[in-house]
Amino acid sequence: MMIEAVYRLLDHPRTSPLAVSEILAEAGLSTRSFYRHFRSKDNLFLAVFEAESERARDDLDVAISRAADPVGALRQWVAFYHSMIADPRRRRRVRIILSPEVTRATGYAAAQARTQQALHARLTRILGDGARTGHFRHTRPEVDAVFIQDVVSSLVARARDGIEWDDSEETLDGLQDFVARAVGAPSTTP
Repeated sequence: MMIEAVYRLLDHPRTSPLAVSEILAEAGLSTRSFYRHFRSKDNLFLAVFEAESERARDDLDVAISRAADPVGALRQWVAFYHSMIADPRRRRRVRIILSPEVTRATGYAAAQARTQQALHARLTRILGDGARTGHFRHTRPEVDAVFIQDVVSSLVARARDGIEWDDSEETLDGLQDFVARAVGAPSTTP
């Protein structure tokens, strides 16, 4: 209840920090209820971030598991990042967990690092699988995963910061093709 209240309250631009009393009013709960579940507002914001991160990792794992080969898994990994911009529901949730209110929470940097590390590990595994099977002719999985993750993460940041971004399927196809070519996979576009 409190996590969804935070989503509802942070879904709109704010001029002042979100107060615990606002969260409780929105959730219809008492102060005692709040402190029974969370030590602080920062602890609640971290719970919001971690719940969303876990949901996203689970979605990514399902998509990757459905891929027939490493090329398909890489395309799914890129599509996952693209969906953070293209899918209105996911874009809203990403905007909230990357809001100044949440990112200022004590412990956020460590939680964000853990999430990025988990996504990096998935990508490194995909690239390694592709190198072993011959799908990716010239990849250095550990190094390439950093560069690929930086490229696609910057797209999420551009959308978050209001910098023009085209969320079309054509853009997704181009991004997937660019990443595949970077690791030596066959191009899927003419």
